[in-house]
Amino acid sequence: MSGWAPIILLAAGSYLAGSLPFGWWVTKAWSGVDIREVGSGNIGTTNVLRAAGWRPALVVFMLDAAKGAAPVLVARWLVGRGGYPGAHALAIVLGAGALTLLGHAFSVFLGMRGGRGAATGFGVLAALSWKVGLSGLGVFIVVAYGTRIVSVASIAGSAAMPIFMLIYNHSRSYVLFAAAAAALVIARHAPNIRRLLRGEEPRIGRPKESGDG
Repeated sequence: MSGWAPIILLAAGSYLAGSLPFGWWVTKAWSGVDIREVGSGNIGTTNVLRAAGWRPALVVFMLDAAKGAAPVLVARWLVGRGGYPGAHALAIVLGAGALTLLGHAFSVFLGMRGGRGAATGFGVLAALSWKVGLSGLGVFIVVAYGTRIVSVASIAGSAAMPIFMLIYNHSRSYVLFAAAAAALVIARHAPNIRRLLRGEEPRIGRPKESGDG
């Protein structure tokens, strides 16, 4: 293949990878539960945790993070092999990450519905910079431990990513991409934010009918 063909395949593959609804599939296979009909109806890790337990939730987190990382890693391999100019290479890599996130948020398998994007966003940004990924995950763990509210931890971890991009001296394009990814994740948490403002957001270990995810 030459010319635009690899880029077109990468773009389509990135969106389709992001669209893979692992939360739905894993929970259905693990416990027979349709995650879309439980709790918040979200396919994310936290709703899986409440619906089916920590083991399938961990599997879903790992798969969602992997599907975020894989297209970016493939894009980095492609631009390294293809000798694309710097600006084109950057656009290809960040474009793959953006399409993966959009696929997760608007999955073709779920009628253009999807998850919040925290785990997938973590995978995308970790593939761009493992230091940023681990630092953001650290923020998530600390906030989750302190508040016992997963949505707060997800928002905090996502918001910290562009800050860590700056701290680790990444390019302005990486910083702006991380900021845009964080904005998407936070926007997708709008229902959780409304529950937080009402004091109704459930904490870890206290399942509610309107859980996070």
